[in-house]
This record gives sequence, structure tokens and C-alpha cells, in this order.
Amino acid sequence: MPDQYVPLVTPPADRTEAALWFAFRKGEVVVVGGGRAPALPCCVDLAEHGLAPQRHHYLGTYSGQHCYAAEVSEAASLPDGWAVLGLRDLFGMVETTLAALSGRAWQILEWERNFQYCSRCGTAMEPRADERSRTCPRCKFT
Repeated sequence: MPDQYVPLVTPPADRTEAALWFAFRKGEVVVVGGGRAPALPCCVDLAEHGLAPQRHHYLGTYSGQHCYAAEVSEAASLPDGWAVLGLRDLFGMVETTLAALSGRAWQILEWERNFQYCSRCGTAMEPRADERSRTCPRCKFT
């Protein structure tokens, strides 16, 4: 059976299991190992490795494992053995679904960064809990 991605919006209530992290620094994917066999970080929280995400989103599950998109500071030092790769460089180095999911993770982070304020009235948008969208508390634009 092929590895399967199930998109979800609501994260698990209790984060105790290791998750796949699609972490980005300056638009590049953070990987463990680099070289010819890079892997995505797999841990309960990136803070275990000294990385504090500036923002993060729950993506769903991949082969039953929870997945998150995260952005780390440009100034953040990576742990020994970790590196960054360009998004396109990741294709052909990891399983195809993971490479495609890394692109989706980047798009979600960029969407959040670029749509923080209502395009109609300029009020700060608030995330919705039931879907991946944002709503203006003032004019109710979604």
C-alpha cells in the first residue's frame, strides 16, 4: 500500500508522538542529514533541537504520522548534521508524496504570512478552527 497523505486542519489535542516537520528557514527546507539521503525532522517538537518556530500549521497525517509546517528564524542555528535544501532540490531525494507535501507546507506558510489583514477593511484576520481560512472579526470577510 502506498504512503498516504490525509489533509486535516485540527491538530491532535495531545502532542506526544513524533511528527514529521516540514520546517523552512529563509524559504529552504530544513533536513536531517543532507547529502544524498536527506530526511525531514521527526520529533514531538522542534524545540527539542533548539529550534523555535515563528509560526506553524498542522497539515494532517502521512502514513499515520502527524505532520506540521513550520517557519524558523533566519538567524536560527541548525543542530549538527542538519542542513537546508531548496524546495526543488528535495524532489528526487525523498519519496514523491513527501516532496509534494513540502511544497504544500510552504504554500500554507506563505498564505498565512501574506494574508494577515483583511483586504476590505485592514483589520487583523483571525484563523478559523473548522477550516484552513481566516475571517475578519470586523466585517466578517473570509
